[in-house]
Amino acid sequence: GLDLLLTGRRLSTSSRDILLFDYMQQKSVSRLIKLLLLSAEFHVTNFPQPNPSRPRSISSEVPSQGRRPKYIIVVYKSGGLDSFNMLVPRGGCTNNDLYNEYSTVRGPDIALSQAELLGINVPTGTQPCTAFGVHPSMPRLTQMYQQQEALFVANIGGLVQPMTLEDYYGTSPEAASIRTPPSLFSHNGMTQTAHNGDALNNSATGILGRIARSMQTQGYRTEVISVAGNQKFLEGSLTPYTALNPRSGAVPFYDYSQVQSVLGNLTKQAFESSLAETYQSSALRSIGKLETLSQRLSSVTLNTTFEPTARNRLADQLRMISRLIKLRQQLGTERGVFYAQDGGYDTHNNYDLSSLLGGVDEALGLFKEEMVAQGMWDDVVIVQSSEFGRTLVGNGQGTDHAWGGNIWVAGGSVEGGKILGQYPRSLMPEVDVVFNSRGRVIPTRGWEAVWKGVAEWFGVTPEQMPEVLPNLRNFPPSDIFNRGDMFKN
Repeated sequence: GLDLLLTGRRLSTSSRDILLFDYMQQKSVSRLIKLLLLSAEFHVTNFPQPNPSRPRSISSEVPSQGRRPKYIIVVYKSGGLDSFNMLVPRGGCTNNDLYNEYSTVRGPDIALSQAELLGINVPTGTQPCTAFGVHPSMPRLTQMYQQQEALFVANIGGLVQPMTLEDYYGTSPEAASIRTPPSLFSHNGMTQTAHNGDALNNSATGILGRIARSMQTQGYRTEVISVAGNQKFLEGSLTPYTALNPRSGAVPFYDYSQVQSVLGNLTKQAFESSLAETYQSSALRSIGKLETLSQRLSSVTLNTTFEPTARNRLADQLRMISRLIKLRQQLGTERGVFYAQDGGYDTHNNYDLSSLLGGVDEALGLFKEEMVAQGMWDDVVIVQSSEFGRTLVGNGQGTDHAWGGNIWVAGGSVEGGKILGQYPRSLMPEVDVVFNSRGRVIPTRGWEAVWKGVAEWFGVTPEQMPEVLPNLRNFPPSDIFNRGDMFKN
């Protein structure tokens, strides 16, 4: 009856025998239902049959060799950050007054005054201006920049290859061969491009997942963890990534020890169905991983209080990441990639970013304090990302979906105090890289630019780079940042 109700009579003979044998011994209907709900037959819609010719080989962790760990943390600002109000030209401009253009185009409702901006300087000749300003709600990030522990990347976004204003409008000789990412300006399309770094490949795995895989194939014990649910960014590692609750951590499977042996029997044979195989190959490992993490996280005490002044979702996530980094010796971690996410940036009806960016800044400051206390600040890099920037011109209540935007990168090893990439030489519509009357900006750097340098710092080899960043070959070396551009030593 349960087979008909829960799987439509698709339970394989071997699975049915295992479950019936356990039921005859335990006499527990609730236990039987729990086990049936974990079967591959319940989770797929075809008729999976075990392949008796080969036993299952459960994917296992790469053994640790005790090498000093490194960590990449993505802080993703979901919704599309209005980053031209996070990084603003302030003065010392070469050709034209970019702050005046900024205030003219953005208007009084959006533009920040020069007086309230947190001033930073950039090396002469590297950007159109020598003085920029950071949003006033980000004093900690500004201090990291001034201490050469953070840098900005100007006007970055999803690209297949370099593109000019003339290319976009189809008036250049090369325009016919220039391709753009699918679903420009949409959340789904541009999020996919930011996460997978392979704009024209819908089935591509995630950038962090491929970076992790490259290190696992080199023999590094690598943790791949999301503290913000299921995310494309992490897909592609040799072992499935783990998703943790940012407050409660790893939620273990109830009564795991009592059903561990029968779960092992259910998963010991490989399936002929690729769908069933995908589920079954990771189910037992994932349950066991959560059990181990739950036990170890329960005993972790951080070196700092790590307490934000108010409820801060990103601080919760970075606190959990800090606890996982504190477990590096027990876990044998040599490399780790983490995904955190902050929401609320789809600001169609809001000009004020103060609470959003202020929360990020506080969380970043707390995380740095903990990493310094752990002696790990030099071994982490935080990369901020978002699906797109927003229109320079408001809609009357907020700003709308656009394309290029600005990001920051921070960490003790970061060669900070500079802005990489190319900030627009003009912010006026239909000049330089700004198109249409709404002020959408064509990116002057693709995501490949920043991920090349980060991947090199992490240990990805030149031979592995084409697999990690498939579109890297489409960009000239001058459009790409190497390890030496982004990191000290």
